[in-house]
Amino acid sequence: ILVLLALVNACPFADLMRARGLNVDSKKHAEYHRNNKRSVDEVEQSSIKETFVLTSRLKTSSSPVFGQGFPIGWVVNGREAPKLTLVAGKQYEFIINAACNHPFYLTFDPRGRSRLPIPAKYYDKDPQGDTKLCAGEKVVVTPDKDLIGKKIWYQCLVHDYMGWTVEVVEESICDKYTDALRSTVVNNAGLMSAIVGQTFEALTAKTSPLLEYFTGVVGERPDYTDPENSKELQKLAEGLVSFFSDALGCSDGSIPPYNEVNAAGTTLKEFHVGMPISIFEFNAFNDILLGVLKKNGVVDADLKKIRTVLESPGVKAGVCNFGTECGVADNDVTPPGAELSICDQTVPASEREEQELNGRTITVVKDGASEATLKIVVNDLVERLSKDAELKPFFDGSMSGLKNFLDATKPDGTELINNLVAFFGSPEVLACSNPNFPQNGRAVPVSAMKEIHKDMKITKPLFDKFNGHIAAAATDAGMTTENVQAVGALLASLEEAICNQPGCKGVSDQADAVVINVSVKEKAANHHFAGKGFGSAYQLDGKDVADLVLEVGQQYIFKVPGSCFHPFYLSTGTGAGSPDYIDVTTTPQYCNGNDFVFTPTADLKAKQLWYACRNHNFMGGRACVVDKGQTSCDTAPEPAPPLTQSPCDQMVANVKTAGKAGLSNANETLTAVVIDVFTKGAAAEGAPLKQYFDGTKPAGSRNFVGDSALAGELVFGLVKFFGTALGCTDNSISVYKPDEPQPDMKEIHVGMGINQTEFELFNTVLLGALSDVDGTGKGLPEELKGPIGVFLAATAPDVCSECGEFEAPSLCEKWHNAAFKADSNAFPDQQTMVAAVVTGVFTKLVAGPPGKEYFDGTVPCNSRDFVNGAILQKGLVRSLTAYFGQQSLLGCSQSSFPTYRGVRDMELLHKNMPINKALYTAFITAFAEVVKGALGGTDVADSLDADLAAVANLLTTDAEYSTICNQDDCDEPKGTFEEKQCPTPAPGPGGDTPADTPTAGPGVDTPAPSGTPTESGASLIALTAPFLALALAVVVVV
Repeated sequence: ILVLLALVNACPFADLMRARGLNVDSKKHAEYHRNNKRSVDEVEQSSIKETFVLTSRLKTSSSPVFGQGFPIGWVVNGREAPKLTLVAGKQYEFIINAACNHPFYLTFDPRGRSRLPIPAKYYDKDPQGDTKLCAGEKVVVTPDKDLIGKKIWYQCLVHDYMGWTVEVVEESICDKYTDALRSTVVNNAGLMSAIVGQTFEALTAKTSPLLEYFTGVVGERPDYTDPENSKELQKLAEGLVSFFSDALGCSDGSIPPYNEVNAAGTTLKEFHVGMPISIFEFNAFNDILLGVLKKNGVVDADLKKIRTVLESPGVKAGVCNFGTECGVADNDVTPPGAELSICDQTVPASEREEQELNGRTITVVKDGASEATLKIVVNDLVERLSKDAELKPFFDGSMSGLKNFLDATKPDGTELINNLVAFFGSPEVLACSNPNFPQNGRAVPVSAMKEIHKDMKITKPLFDKFNGHIAAAATDAGMTTENVQAVGALLASLEEAICNQPGCKGVSDQADAVVINVSVKEKAANHHFAGKGFGSAYQLDGKDVADLVLEVGQQYIFKVPGSCFHPFYLSTGTGAGSPDYIDVTTTPQYCNGNDFVFTPTADLKAKQLWYACRNHNFMGGRACVVDKGQTSCDTAPEPAPPLTQSPCDQMVANVKTAGKAGLSNANETLTAVVIDVFTKGAAAEGAPLKQYFDGTKPAGSRNFVGDSALAGELVFGLVKFFGTALGCTDNSISVYKPDEPQPDMKEIHVGMGINQTEFELFNTVLLGALSDVDGTGKGLPEELKGPIGVFLAATAPDVCSECGEFEAPSLCEKWHNAAFKADSNAFPDQQTMVAAVVTGVFTKLVAGPPGKEYFDGTVPCNSRDFVNGAILQKGLVRSLTAYFGQQSLLGCSQSSFPTYRGVRDMELLHKNMPINKALYTAFITAFAEVVKGALGGTDVADSLDADLAAVANLLTTDAEYSTICNQDDCDEPKGTFEEKQCPTPAPGPGGDTPADTPTAGPGVDTPAPSGTPTESGASLIALTAPFLALALAVVVVV
């Protein structure tokens, strides 16, 4: 495990030395290891790490495979087709609560349907054996390290594209040791706090050789052992905990990402300027840090690897800055500003000044001077580009898809200048040191260069010419020859990221490779596949290409920047799953920047090939392989091999054979079907389902029978819905696009009270109309009636509200649907909505007593200050949002919703917090006010009072939540309160705590929790309990 090594590559050395963190009970750790007599590598590996419960439902637009394959998809733990991350060597239980027309398996093919299954050795039962994984069957999957980096999907053995991706990863250092020390730390934040806290205690002990670095003696640093500087200390501790979380791979969501803390991107060397660190101090710190890690359970093998990196030349050069053993002269300690960056050297001497710092004279740049100097360089560069006939098209808007950046009076022109100033001034390039440099926050990182330039054809001569213009502009601005050469070397290093044509470094092994840019555009009326298949088609270098001529031996690079909704490939058919041009063991996905590199061989000349989309039919064109020098295909195109058509296309083809007027395409055919169903089921006198269409049921609904305009609207919507579900491809129906919201079947049918008999009757009438369209006797072929019947029956959980398997919309689904309709920009997804509720309740609770003291570090003692700690607040909101979205609580179902992996025992989490009835009531009131404020003007306004009353009743009567309240005035059932003892030790020299004095802190003084949340019918409205449970208890678990 090497993740821990990452922490020393970027962490500011002095940041770690200054880290105070939170108090940790060191004796408790030592006792744990003595009693258990085991190392971290001996931790039991056989227990289930996570359980995934799979059900099926109609796909919605939030599914990553919406519009692809079968219209029903997997739901995992209540979320629609989420990405699953599995740790190699751990065991995962999959419970498949779907009908046996959807047997589960894992595959190397993104489509599924029995293709390319992973080996049976990874399961405890073979999914392709006698017992299929469906109807409540369970299977344990144990991925191995050989699956790391491979593309895997969870899918259905029978249908295409029901699931999404599985990523197998190596267990991170953070998760490994959090699990091993579970009796003393309850989550990742507890582990990181323990490391930070113990490191600071060791560094500031009276015997520490590094004490003076933390008491304000060395460098312009505050005395971090002084209680007066507690806020500075807290900020550093928060940043370090967040940094370690990213570096060590913490995954439980209890810590916010580090990039929210270290936005300036301070390097090791920059941080240690002015701090004399010889080889003695350098080694002393490494020994102290490794000692802390060893005490926290890091095994010797990992410690050895960590020490190797700590003492590597790069880290040593960034930290060790005094003495020959560090590679510098004894008097070569660099105070701030003494070594000027290229940016600072380019600033005119009149814009630099000398200042005194700790007895040394340093040089600093005046505010605004760096920006002004770089603007001179950039304006000169833009002027040169505007006069260069070869480069100008990249900047004047004449190239397709690019803006006109050359008019500085327009926003686009201003944007280019500002972005170039920010890029050149960033720490990665010229490193402007002025702390008020206004552009640094918008600097585009070097790592983004490839993405920015991927659609531009940049040859090696153009790349070199552009760099030459930069060098000339820098020279004219007064940059020294040596610095111009240094900048040139830096720019040259970007060749692989920017230069993307034959002859550029890293483009291909063959200098004369042909690069073809692939894009997608709606088909024109004269397109060679107009009226066939998908409504859009590929363009090659911006053109429709019916016959793609490919020469034997010539290398071609197809650059495919678009999304994986349209993965490009070469096939023996016209796409939509037709076979690859050669046999493949894994299905390649050429999309999202993954280029298709292809060199035709002579044996392919006899093959009929197409360039195509793996998901949709007739998006490409013919591809013929010819001898060198030929410019056209040898023969006329042969008919495409027959493909398995969609149910809709087969039905339309059958109906056309009847020759009846008005049934010439999918739109006309499905319109006839829908009108037939509407007439028989609803409009005719005595129709059995009329009450659901004439406004009778539910009360207050619209009357489609008596209003022809409404009836037309209904028919249009149903044709679009069934056209999408049945796979109509002749473009006569405007089917739902991947990013287009579909009607929510649960929301539409939840109040109708449809029973089993009515549900089956509707399906029978619909299936009959599909089988005999408009009395022609033609329709669905016989072999498709069964599968379509299964599909219709599978909609019961969304439609048949009186059927046993019906799943009513959760609060998360119900409230977000309403919020999205009211303001789609404010609430684009469920996560944003829940985070808004969390933030609103937090704001109300911390506005004053009685809630504020539970969040500002006052209660319980030695807790964390979430009121003044911005990073802590973000971590709190992140954790609570994930908690709320669980299936047993709010029931958030979108694929992108974060997964919560924290602790759930409410009474245990609150046992040290004196929560009385007034505080508990204040929380319930705050929650109701926030929800009403957000949703009061939406479609659910009328039901909010009932929803909130049910929530309040649940919180005050269900022991799972009511035990949060633990004082004498709380109603039964109430929780148990244990007052936390937090003695204040007498500080010794340097602020160290006596070794025998017990201390306590978040994540280290609470025993491992037990139990699981209640799985009751009332759980759909159990939103608020988790907030109080975590928001107040976060002082213990975060």
